[in-house]
Amino acid sequence: MAQHYRVSLCLLCGLLCHITQSVALDPVHNISIVYPKDGDVTTLPLRFKFDIRLTSADVMATFQSQYRDKMLCVEVKSIGTKCSPIMGARVTIDELLPGNYTAKAYISSAEGAGRYHETSEISFMSVNSSEFQAHIIKMIKDLRVSQDFPEDINILQWTKQQKNIVPIEKPATSATSDSGTLLVIGIKTAVLTNFAHRQAIRETWANRKFIPADIKIVFLGCEPILDEMSNSSDRQRFQAAVDLEKETFGDLLTHELNCQDSRKFLADKVSGFMAWAVANFPHTAFVMITDDDVYTRVQDLAEELRDHIYGVQRERLYLGELPEKLHPSAVSPIRDASDAYYTSTHSYPLSQFPPYAAGPHFLLSVDCVRFIAKNRRRLGSLSGQDDTSTALWLLTLQVHLQHTPAFASLRSNPCRNNLLSLADLSPMGIRAIHNNLFRGHQPCHGFNGFSWGWRLEWTLSEMLASIASTVDE
Repeated sequence: MAQHYRVSLCLLCGLLCHITQSVALDPVHNISIVYPKDGDVTTLPLRFKFDIRLTSADVMATFQSQYRDKMLCVEVKSIGTKCSPIMGARVTIDELLPGNYTAKAYISSAEGAGRYHETSEISFMSVNSSEFQAHIIKMIKDLRVSQDFPEDINILQWTKQQKNIVPIEKPATSATSDSGTLLVIGIKTAVLTNFAHRQAIRETWANRKFIPADIKIVFLGCEPILDEMSNSSDRQRFQAAVDLEKETFGDLLTHELNCQDSRKFLADKVSGFMAWAVANFPHTAFVMITDDDVYTRVQDLAEELRDHIYGVQRERLYLGELPEKLHPSAVSPIRDASDAYYTSTHSYPLSQFPPYAAGPHFLLSVDCVRFIAKNRRRLGSLSGQDDTSTALWLLTLQVHLQHTPAFASLRSNPCRNNLLSLADLSPMGIRAIHNNLFRGHQPCHGFNGFSWGWRLEWTLSEMLASIASTVDE
């Protein structure tokens, strides 16, 4: 019978949350289809997503050995069956007429023999792309209205609104005192374009009214790149907006990190933050780095770190989400120069990366942070790849990643209620999880991958156009 444990550092140290007492040799407890869910509306290409639950954390090696050559298959009734190797399974359907369908998944041998761990049947509707877009827009609108969520606005729109708001007392900066600090969290963010994400986090899990006093949270922005704007008034408008946000909230770091705010310099942003963190909070025990599309249950995390303070590894700790945990192969550098994650043989000549924590969230003991901060000018980096760079920096100390299933990303995992940190969320998804917890629901109550993951990507020209009708000439 499955046992379900509360979120705790036993999870952080590597235990899976779904453990069974089964003595069977089969390491797989069950599989399920997590997308599409039963009753979903979808469009093409339709990529199925799965959840493979093992009987315990200890059987991972057994799973990789026994299932290495197995296939994960999806049978769409009246259409056919499509299979993929179970390790890193990708089952995508590119051709499907609009209509209603049913599907089930199962594990089979490479030769197609047998059906194991067959799932229950799910139903879904396939529509064309325009109908699907209209469906998503309506879903998002309905959720925003039903939950009374604010509209997502950009930094220029927010700045314009402040002219009509009575000034309030400036909040204390996050870097006021190092006394008794347990954890410093740095949230990577794009200064000019990701204001809506920062606001969603400020108003939910990083709200100063609710976070523990020994937790410090800041946003990692670096200096915005404005030189590419030909209009000096536009440059001034953006810079003034950033300055106002910094002054209003006291939690946004830009020039303090000595880096430029570009994807190409993410490694500089992370190492710059580490230097800032140890300078401002030298007595903190841990440092965590996240993306701004993450919901972190910071109170639960702080409680566990405090409760287990003498049991948790206080030194040489590098904890995070290992990409493709069920995949037995190491991750290889991408050598295609057109890819955003391109790695040249000059910068990294080896054929495989060491195991590294996925960029959305990882936790370090402060001794590791001090080492990186002290040697940041001498340590090489992979520029925009802050996650692999961090692993390589720590390899100098022979500090290796400890995988935790308590950190997960929606791109490769289902929404689970016992997670400490969940990535790939829109501002609405961040607010939805917080609203669930506030109302006493499970975090994933009402989860929908599209409405919780959809986001409006602003370009700078679109941001300027959004205030064009109200800008004072």
